[in-house]
Amino acid sequence: PLYWEVNFDDLSINGKKLNYCKEDTPCRVAVDTGTSLLATPSKYFEQIVNLLGVNRDCSNRKTLPLLTFHIGGKAFSLSG
Repeated sequence: PLYWEVNFDDLSINGKKLNYCKEDTPCRVAVDTGTSLLATPSKYFEQIVNLLGVNRDCSNRKTLPLLTFHIGGKAFSLSG
């Protein structure tokens, strides 16, 4: 395989979990260290962008909230 697949616990914005992954339906994500892109299923994309408050031209990137990926019990955060 060209990527690693791992269990994904959840996603949070400024510490508030979005509860995308439930105990009865665990999430799996692909990790590709050869790319700088992040992808999500289209059904979540618009919601995440709206929750982050991203301007179409990304002009507010320096003031975006903290986006945290919870993977394997660890938190990995990205700032704007």
